[in-house]
Amino acid sequence: MERNPLPLSANPRAMAKIGWYAAVVLVSLLGAVRPLSADDLDLAAVEKAVAQAKGVEPSTEAIVTQVTDHGLSGTETSQRSGSDSRTDTTFGPFRTAQGVDNGVAWSQNANGETILRTPGKKVTALAESVSVPVLAHVSDPEERYVISRLDSSGFGTKDFVDPKTWHIVREERISPSGTTAITYDDFRTTSGSTRAWYWTVDDGHPENLATYRIASIETAAIAPATFAIPPDRRQLVEFPKGVTSVALSVSQDLTLHFIVRVTIGGRGLDFLIDSGAAGIVIDRDVAQSLGLTEYGAYSSAANADRYVGTSAIVPQMSVGPLVMHDVVVATIPHLGADTIGTKVVGLLGFDFLDAVALKIDYPTATVTAFLPSAFVPPADPNTMALDVRLGYGVPMTDIRINGTLGTQFGLDTGDAGGMLIFHHFSQRHPEAVVDADGHNDTVQYRRGVGGIFTVKVIAVAKFTIGDETFDHLVADVVDTPGAYPGNMDGVVGPDLFNIFTMYFDYGHRKVYMVPSADALAMMHRTAP
Repeated sequence: MERNPLPLSANPRAMAKIGWYAAVVLVSLLGAVRPLSADDLDLAAVEKAVAQAKGVEPSTEAIVTQVTDHGLSGTETSQRSGSDSRTDTTFGPFRTAQGVDNGVAWSQNANGETILRTPGKKVTALAESVSVPVLAHVSDPEERYVISRLDSSGFGTKDFVDPKTWHIVREERISPSGTTAITYDDFRTTSGSTRAWYWTVDDGHPENLATYRIASIETAAIAPATFAIPPDRRQLVEFPKGVTSVALSVSQDLTLHFIVRVTIGGRGLDFLIDSGAAGIVIDRDVAQSLGLTEYGAYSSAANADRYVGTSAIVPQMSVGPLVMHDVVVATIPHLGADTIGTKVVGLLGFDFLDAVALKIDYPTATVTAFLPSAFVPPADPNTMALDVRLGYGVPMTDIRINGTLGTQFGLDTGDAGGMLIFHHFSQRHPEAVVDADGHNDTVQYRRGVGGIFTVKVIAVAKFTIGDETFDHLVADVVDTPGAYPGNMDGVVGPDLFNIFTMYFDYGHRKVYMVPSADALAMMHRTAP
């Protein structure tokens, strides 16, 4: 289960993370907070002054920015017209894009696959209840107003305002995974709007330091077609001519994982089919032994513990008769794991699953890949058709735990259990993780990417997925703060999937679950 997106396939601003303790360190470095005095402005007056200093953005603009990030240099071209936007980023051999077209957000990763974000679903990366903005005053050593928007756990944002210019000169984004500090400089006014032409994004880890410098701003009209959602740049997975489905040769280990042989450079390697991985991943030592060139080292805290990974390009890799060329992969250290004699050194995640429609039949331990255009959804009347959101590279859906709704639960074939509930969800919703057996004290260790974390094993009285409910399902609740934080509430894994045939149809943002007789005996319909 590897949840860190490819470092060059997402907005670099979202990549920088440090430990939660950094928030305290940063505040101490910035100087003491003092109460507002009679000479200070109130919150409304400060916000009004900031808005006036910023001015009004033109309705149309195109901005070219020079970027250095993860040791690479590149160019970011952002275009906007009204509420429509598009940003294209180039880092060396990597190209990505993202935008909004008529209210629909999309992104295109480094392998050229376009991902739609389902409208109307709010990401719950920060705690749900954000406090009313609070104004304070600090000396850092210069005087600054600070507008804080933090929840009860201390997560949210802080804007540092210079009272001489009324510009926001620093922003801190504080989340369960750490604090990102953005420092703004070189303010210029063009077409009635004032903004920083230079800024840095720093999380205290040199690998993640990013700098941005605007090269030009134009306000000429932009053709509406510029913002149209682009199709995939290519069909990443190539099927044999005339073939629309391929039965993959797989093995299933004792943890119900499916392992498939992938050939790279004439060398056979064992990869895990992992819907919880946000891309295609390979062990860093194996990548180096294959002679792959690595790009852009990054420090990630998105999993069990912090690790340093890179990106690489595989000239050709094949999964049986399926072939992929010039594949952008992420590398992570120490991925290789012995599983009943099989050393798994890679993960076939989002980029592979998005390029096919995949049937994983747990009862018969078989896997079939379909050409997406030829895939037909299962006709079984008991099929649960789940709407999934793929904006982070993992299929996420709504799940209720003891009646409490979680909107960001991932469907993870690479997990080692039935359900894993992340720490920040359990902290927000303690009522959802009450042990139905009354114990709530069984602690176990689990291994994730980057390290070991602890979990409490509980019995969930009622677990609802789709419109079906299961009674008394065992779940692991992460007991290590900071492990798997951020944009997900938890994952559901193979211990539940084992009584279903799963169909992953990313092209239509659907996952189908066809229950076996055992599943039908366990679940019951839930009223809307």
